[in-house]
Amino acid sequence: PVTPVTVKSGVAGEDAGILRDAPDSGLKVPRLAKRHRWVSVPADLFTAKRSPFWASKAKRHIDLNLFPDLVLPVSIDHAEVIGKGRYGAQGTIDGRPESRVLFAMAGDSLSVSVFDPILGSYVVEGVTPAHTIAYEVDDTAVAACGGGVQPFLDQDAMQAIAADRARSQSAVASPGGGATPAVEQYQNGTPVIDVMVVYSNDVLNYAGLSNVTSRIDLAFLEANSDFQRSGIAARLRLVHSEAIDAQEDGS
Repeated sequence: PVTPVTVKSGVAGEDAGILRDAPDSGLKVPRLAKRHRWVSVPADLFTAKRSPFWASKAKRHIDLNLFPDLVLPVSIDHAEVIGKGRYGAQGTIDGRPESRVLFAMAGDSLSVSVFDPILGSYVVEGVTPAHTIAYEVDDTAVAACGGGVQPFLDQDAMQAIAADRARSQSAVASPGGGATPAVEQYQNGTPVIDVMVVYSNDVLNYAGLSNVTSRIDLAFLEANSDFQRSGIAARLRLVHSEAIDAQEDGS
């Protein structure tokens, strides 16, 4: 049976949650948005002395006020420092263990991903340095996954592949005549896939560095959460990101 969510509907005033109303920006709304709302976010959401993300377990709770009729009570299960001025957190909607709420913050930019099998999916993201949007995802506009069923790689297979790659790397002679040390392939016994992310200068100039960084961090939090929930013994690790001089083709 599905546990109904305690939605705090009809709550008035600025104390209803972490998001604040912002004027309509007039900017283009994401294609996947079923409904949307322009918002602002407290810059010290993670760094304030009494930030709920670092509170004791009993007080690690926020109200995510996506819309006036949808205020989600979220319990934070885990929070972490990703890098300088960068934070991440994961939680669930109270009473809904199948839900997932992910937060990534870089500087003053907050990115949030909400999924619930009944309530649907919601996003909070910075569009430009001065504008942040919250929206409900229109599932009918999301393209279906394709490509068929891919081969499943369990942990033993991943470890065997990583070990074989490490042996190949260690066999390559260095300029000084010695062997090149094998690259670290594991973290706490879990195979790690290192990833570099690049984006165009057009994206950087429009969205701003903080928005780009928080979206990248959120994408990695989502992927690693999906791996864990799917029983996949691997994780992604961001090793580098930067803007490059590339032309946007609109795809």
